[in-house]
Amino acid sequence: MDRTFFIHDSSLLQSESDDPLLAIRSFISPKPMNSGEKCVLCGSLVTLFDSVTTITGSVPRKITLQNQVFAIARVESQITLALSCTLESKEDPVALLDMLIEIVQLRFSSFSSLLRFWSEGQISDDLLNILAHTEKLVPIDNDFEMHMKSSIFMENCMTNYSHIGSCILFREDIVHSHFDTRTTKLIVAASYFPNYNSETGKTELSNLTWFTVFVRKNIFQNIGCFDANTEKNLSLNPEISDDTDENEHISLILACLCVNQSAMLMLCPVGGFSPETTQKLEKELVALDRQLAIKVLLDEAE
Repeated sequence: MDRTFFIHDSSLLQSESDDPLLAIRSFISPKPMNSGEKCVLCGSLVTLFDSVTTITGSVPRKITLQNQVFAIARVESQITLALSCTLESKEDPVALLDMLIEIVQLRFSSFSSLLRFWSEGQISDDLLNILAHTEKLVPIDNDFEMHMKSSIFMENCMTNYSHIGSCILFREDIVHSHFDTRTTKLIVAASYFPNYNSETGKTELSNLTWFTVFVRKNIFQNIGCFDANTEKNLSLNPEISDDTDENEHISLILACLCVNQSAMLMLCPVGGFSPETTQKLEKELVALDRQLAIKVLLDEAE
């Protein structure tokens, strides 16, 4: 992995005598770095970010150091993130960092929550692995038959089961989704985290797991299947909302059902499925998985 990534929390430094290493909550780099080098790199980038913001009034998003381009962002009052790409890379580090931020906000609501419930030594490695996996997700746009089979299945689910929208994956490719591609990638990425819910804990029924996610209100209202009447039954989270209405978070359940090579991810109002409903839904997804597998095998044999 040729990216450097760190999470820096300035609130942990209360005086000039405090060890600057305390503020580095997580760090990963392609080359080994000792504690002093980590502190110099993180401290320099955070100080430069603050200085440019104060002097110019504008927030820098990219900083170049030697052969690395760092995307940088302040996600909460004193938590700073930075993610690098090489100068030769065709990737946009700002786009990658923004995607990473949205994944964490969807799954944990904030980086403060992530840092409270995640092993610090694993954060950077796990986040970059999830980001890399998410980048590989692609919609299957050129297979009309697979699209139609999944579309019919999903519309039946919308009628028979209580959820807001869903997506179908086969072999981790996006077969069909109620959401746009970016939102679908965010939802799939959220499911990659260990299924830990800080409030209710992990819940399992058969092959179905679910946990709370935090969807920004403006994103939720852009979902194609959004119904204004549905919003009345949803739970806003004022504790994690900022000053702007469009950035309010809505607590939803992300339910993940996996069978064989297929997976269905559903956004649902807060609640769950009964064991009977789970068994019925699982049986229907097994049938769809069989149809998709046969279709793929026939295509591969041609």
